[in-house]
Amino acid sequence: MIAPRIPSFLKTPKSKIFDYKPRYYDKRKEELEQLKKTGKRTKGLFFKRNNKQIAKGNRTKRLVIIIIGLFLLTYLILTF
Repeated sequence: MIAPRIPSFLKTPKSKIFDYKPRYYDKRKEELEQLKKTGKRTKGLFFKRNNKQIAKGNRTKRLVIIIIGLFLLTYLILTF
């Protein structure tokens, strides 16, 4: 006769092992290679870095305008 098995709370099951291989995709590099093959060049491909700086400037301007508006609104509410 076989003795019954008692469950153990101290043992943890082993984790599963996945075979995951990450891939790297460089969009700009692919576009440059494609342009070299076709022989065409566009301005927009090489000047995209400035868009982030312009967007950042617009964001700070918008934030300053909102803060000034809120100060004016609280001033009007507190004076009446």
